[in-house]
Amino acid sequence: MPAVDPVTPDEIAAKSAADVLAALRNCGAKVRRGLAVVAKSNGLAVEVRVRPLTHPGPRGRTVEREEAIVEVVRAAGRRLTGKEIRRAMADAGMECGASTIEKDLARLSASGRLVNVRGGDGYGLPEWARSAPVEVPRLFPEPDEWDRRAASDPAA
Repeated sequence: MPAVDPVTPDEIAAKSAADVLAALRNCGAKVRRGLAVVAKSNGLAVEVRVRPLTHPGPRGRTVEREEAIVEVVRAAGRRLTGKEIRRAMADAGMECGASTIEKDLARLSASGRLVNVRGGDGYGLPEWARSAPVEVPRLFPEPDEWDRRAASDPAA
């Protein structure tokens, strides 16, 4: 059966990553630690980072947890709350404290790998972002509104 060409951005990226790994495995040279390459074209950028599969120390566990969190959300196919993610991680055998998962979620959100839409929707992949912007209430009035309020208030 002939191979099917990838059609979605996720499929293209996964195939490209597999191709890079195969080429590195077959090149015969030792891959230097911290290898990273960026390619840019037509308003897009692709970053390739090569790292050992297992990392020593706590940052390695963090990377593994973050990868697992993204996979949990991707596998669900919908946005998940922090509580749902913690349960899924425990079910996958990666139990850790709630604050640890919350820190990982904050890092993933800050890096753009996950998007947290406030209002109970939870964490999702960037391609699942809402098309309409979410209205954020203002805590303070605009500066010109202060002037209008001061002019209309006789006590001021």
